Amino acid sequence: MHPLSQDEDSPWTQYQRDHSLRHTIAQDVARTFPTESYFRQTHVQQQLSDILLVQAKANGTLQYRQGMHELLAVLLIAVDGDAGATEPAGELRGVLDRRFVEHDAFALFERVMQTCGPWYQ
Repeated sequence: MHPLSQDEDSPWTQYQRDHSLRHTIAQDVARTFPTESYFRQTHVQQQLSDILLVQAKANGTLQYRQGMHELLAVLLIAVDGDAGATEPAGELRGVLDRRFVEHDAFALFERVMQTCGPWYQ
C-alpha cells in the first residue's frame, strides 16, 4: 500500500485522523473551566490531552466527543488534590503517589466512561 494512499487503513489517513482528533481535543482542553487557574497550567492541559487521546484511540467504539474533557477534568483535579494533600504513610504512599496522577485519572476516566459512554454516542 502506498504510504500516502487515501485508503481507510493507510498510515497517511490514520495520521490525518489523529491530527484532527488532537486539534479537537486541544480546543476543548483550552476551554476547560476557564476560571480555574489549575487548568491553565501547561502540564495539566497536556495530561488532559494525553488521557483523552489515549482513551479515544484505545476504545474504538467510543470516539471523543465534546464534554468528555469536563468529566476528566473533575477526576484529574480530585486525584491531583488527593496526591498533594498530605504525606501519605505506609500502603497509601503507593496509592497517592504524585508520579501516578495521570495514570490514576486515566483509570478512573475509563471506568466512568463505561457508564457515561452511551451519552456520547
